[in-house]
Amino acid sequence: MTKTKKLKITSLISWAIILIGLIILLPNSLTWNNRYSQQLPADTSTSRQAPEATIVYTNPNGALSSKQKKAIQGSEEKLNANKKFLGVQAIESGNDSNAAHRLDSQDKSTELTVLRFKKNQNQFHILIPQIYSLVHTKGITTYVTGNDVLQVARAQAIQTATKIMIGICSVLFVVAIGIIFRSILAPLIALLLSGITYLASLSIATSAAHFLNSPYTAQTDLVLAIISFGIFPIVIAIFYRFYSNHFDDLQAVNDFYKTSWLPSLITVIPLIITGSALLLARNELLRSLWVVAVTLILGWLVFYTLMPALISFIDDLFFWPGSARKFSSSISFWHFNTTVGNKYPIITMVGIFIIIGSGLLIKSKPLNWSVAKDTPFSSQAKIGANVITSHYATGRVAPITISLTDKTAVTNTQDLAIINQLTQKLKSVSNVAAVYSVAQPAGTPLSNLYVNQQLQTITNQLAAANLNLTETQNSLKTSEKN
Repeated sequence: MTKTKKLKITSLISWAIILIGLIILLPNSLTWNNRYSQQLPADTSTSRQAPEATIVYTNPNGALSSKQKKAIQGSEEKLNANKKFLGVQAIESGNDSNAAHRLDSQDKSTELTVLRFKKNQNQFHILIPQIYSLVHTKGITTYVTGNDVLQVARAQAIQTATKIMIGICSVLFVVAIGIIFRSILAPLIALLLSGITYLASLSIATSAAHFLNSPYTAQTDLVLAIISFGIFPIVIAIFYRFYSNHFDDLQAVNDFYKTSWLPSLITVIPLIITGSALLLARNELLRSLWVVAVTLILGWLVFYTLMPALISFIDDLFFWPGSARKFSSSISFWHFNTTVGNKYPIITMVGIFIIIGSGLLIKSKPLNWSVAKDTPFSSQAKIGANVITSHYATGRVAPITISLTDKTAVTNTQDLAIINQLTQKLKSVSNVAAVYSVAQPAGTPLSNLYVNQQLQTITNQLAAANLNLTETQNSLKTSEKN
């Protein structure tokens, strides 16, 4: 066995081992999208808190009849019977006297039931259809909604959109390559290599986000899919064109790999640098696109290590079931890469810095913190949320939470004073009943906002109280003796 043959076998075995390892590291796609596709900051995300779900019972034609209310009670009895199985910690419904004023609409057409799950409930998305099957009541329009349910619906929509895009791209380039080269095997190999690039990129991106807290947004997976199944197959098709012109001379193909890897690398490196530099951008969406660099690196490695091994072993069956088509030389594409990479490095670098500079100067736009806005209109969770919005005043069902984040801990007087001022301003807003914050945990201003001195103040007060108790005790003993 020749040295070249051994290297190609090693390449196949290495890629098989790497791919298996990366697949093992892949998380559950729906759970992952539910956690990382949100707009809220990671530390304040509802995914880190106990999830909740709101069941909406509504009669579009008017007030709920006594028969319908009785049917709703039957549904709630089912929920209570399956409370332990569903991992529900508490159920709040309109039957509770303390909650009826919040959960029953003023027009008597809608009732709500709030489910609070245990904090360690990691399979919340699986429970949603089970909850719906339990509470679905004949003669009443029923929805399961809430912020956490809307987040799951949004994640499912993102996942579906990515799958559709991958499917469309795969069909298009498989059909195109198959027609151009009159082959079945060639497009399938291109599909295999695109899939390997995508899975490896996704695994690295998710692992980096999980272990290194690198940026990851809803668009990250979509960008990986576009590069892997949209751009990479075009490069493979161009190579197929060259390969078909030198099909009978495998040495010419090997020479092509030896002479083209450096020019192509010089062309790809600027793009890799640009992708990596996106980590320095201010915009969270741009920062999450650093994975472009990962996909380009993996695509280049797949093309120059795995593709030659497949060509060597498949050999004359590569364009099965027909023979290779003869096309004009595609040397102009590779000549352009070599020219740009070798003769005009300054122009290339200037272009890189322009792109990087533009990315760094783009400021973060206000993020959309409404999970309902990005959820498809056909989603039952969104329809249910719209029913709540139309029948209940803002903040009536649940309080509105404003999340504030800072790079450092909020432990100094200045930060607390700002939060205290904001709290006071929010109190003056019409229809706001109460505002609670770290500066006003009980809804009333604190007399001392000096966090670093509060412990000492409490200690001094406790010491004084202890001294008073001691003096009182001594006085009582003296009085007793007298």
